[in-house]
Amino acid sequence: MGCLSSKLNPFLSVEWNLKMEEESSHFRSTDVLYTTLEFIVRYHGALSQVTLYWFIMPNDTEDVTVTSGNITFHTEQRKANLTVNILPDEIPELDKTLSVYIINVTHGRLGVHTNATLTILANDDPYGLLIFSGKNRPIKVEEETKNVTLTIVRLKGHLGVVKVTYRTMYDEDVSFYLPSNIARATLGEDYLPISGFVILPANETINIFDDTVPEEEESFRVWLKNPKGGAEIGSNGYVTIVIPSNDDAHGVVAFAQTVAAYEIPPPDNILKLSIVRKAGTFGSIKLDWEATPASASPKDFSPSFGNLIFADGQVCSILIKHLLPYFYHLILMTTITIIDDEEVEFLEMFTITLLRVTGDARLGDDVQMMVTIAPNDSPAGVFSFEEKHVSESKIVYILPDTL
Repeated sequence: MGCLSSKLNPFLSVEWNLKMEEESSHFRSTDVLYTTLEFIVRYHGALSQVTLYWFIMPNDTEDVTVTSGNITFHTEQRKANLTVNILPDEIPELDKTLSVYIINVTHGRLGVHTNATLTILANDDPYGLLIFSGKNRPIKVEEETKNVTLTIVRLKGHLGVVKVTYRTMYDEDVSFYLPSNIARATLGEDYLPISGFVILPANETINIFDDTVPEEEESFRVWLKNPKGGAEIGSNGYVTIVIPSNDDAHGVVAFAQTVAAYEIPPPDNILKLSIVRKAGTFGSIKLDWEATPASASPKDFSPSFGNLIFADGQVCSILIKHLLPYFYHLILMTTITIIDDEEVEFLEMFTITLLRVTGDARLGDDVQMMVTIAPNDSPAGVFSFEEKHVSESKIVYILPDTL
């Protein structure tokens, strides 16, 4: 607040309010911001026209368009306005003070208070605009015991010492920004909570817990809170940390056992193969397999390829639980028919291979199985006596007859 006074026979007094803010809610144009300074004048006589001359110091300032001018008070006029044009820019600046002086008045004399202070408030975030680095939006980390480094970026101005507090979200905090397709990580189980403050520039670490529980992708969020020293928090004042699915959340697929096959008549000529899905059972997965002859012929078995579908969280009567919690095997069966024929055959073999699995699961170690078809249709022959009838007077010779 400043006071301006001037004297005209018999007396002239002027007061004004010069506190304003650059780019505030005052009058605006596309290029220039106007602020109006109101004068209260002529507490006594107002019998003639008076011209008031003024200037602004420093006169080389680039914050206003004009640094000098005059105001005319007409007869009986007791109030006039001084309009100062403030030039907006994008340069971060602290409070800036200008002095407005009255240097002369016509048909009268100046009073005691001939200067006032014009303060342009700090603008364009001189203390900085705080956000998390774009490289941290989001962060993807593997689930293992490790620290995650978050970088806080101070944009725009770097004036003054700035303090900003931070904390991880609590489980009861509501956030509309976490991805809806990713499960929310649990505080204390998936990561350690942090809170505190930093004096910029600074980096902060978050502890990620490693466990053996198969889990789908999870996320949590860290917010910047309560900046001090005049800084503000920008629209990117948070960072999302994503922990990808881990510990084989979608399963590890392999054969459960080895088998031997026998060429026998239907309906017992079905070869049942157990395929196990270990670890997690999140999501639906598809397994492709094929059978290739070794010493066997392609006509000894059918089909020669196929696939199995494991549904999301599939449960069946042959579910096998392990002693370790959260770990279980889910077994499905695929069948291959061993074709019964009348050909004389020795030991034959063919191979069944698990080729690929989709749905973010992976193949285990036992992905190949050798199936043995035992010798069949008597490849070495069948021995028996040939039955003959003779009289008592004849000698009988028993000779082997090979079939």
